[in-house]
Amino acid sequence: MKGWKILLAVAVVGMFIMPISVTRAYYIGVEWVNNYSWPTPDLHYCDDDARGFRDKILTDSNWLLKFEKSNSGCKDEHWQYQDDENYVDNVHFSYYSGHGNDHELVISTYWEHAEWDNCKWGDERNGRHDWTVLSCCEAAKEKFSHALRGIHLILGWKTTCIDTNYGSTFATGMIDYDWTIKASWFYAGDIKGSSWDIQRVLGENIDMGNDHLYGHGYVNPDPEVDDYYVYWDNTV
Repeated sequence: MKGWKILLAVAVVGMFIMPISVTRAYYIGVEWVNNYSWPTPDLHYCDDDARGFRDKILTDSNWLLKFEKSNSGCKDEHWQYQDDENYVDNVHFSYYSGHGNDHELVISTYWEHAEWDNCKWGDERNGRHDWTVLSCCEAAKEKFSHALRGIHLILGWKTTCIDTNYGSTFATGMIDYDWTIKASWFYAGDIKGSSWDIQRVLGENIDMGNDHLYGHGYVNPDPEVDDYYVYWDNTV
């Protein structure tokens, strides 16, 4: 239920009829956190990571930036059901870069933690939200499968991961080579990740693994939401 339908309008100029096409619009939203409070260590490249994704995706004129939040501007409710309809569920592709673990996104040291059981992605805005990247340690584990509520894929890490810019390499695979979203994520891990770390992609069903970025290949219809999910791993 994605973007705007392509419309065809006409404008009459003198005796000529001129077709006017309206381009589809798809939206991304990114959040990144480098600055944490003791005892949580600061990160250094989450801005490069999220902005690398942002900048490459926006080279495709069909894609627009809906929101970008950083450091103290990032809030747990942007990812939780309390306010996700105005943030992650209001875009087609979201991207988080910061700390995380197997049960939460650690958006700040003390106050802002997006808990897995409060994350329900894809159930607002008529199913607009299709994909998310959790560029953080361990969040793509079993608990976050709970967040598959219409979203097609959750891309992240089963293990810890290093602090680096995955986003531009990931987006390059989707934009320049028309690879699937899953294959592009695994490519970014192979190129930028640390040996023996494990990426994981969670999907509502096996067909979701064939999704491409809009404008760059086939995209599956929104899946039926149930308690079933699949995953794919890649050891870098």
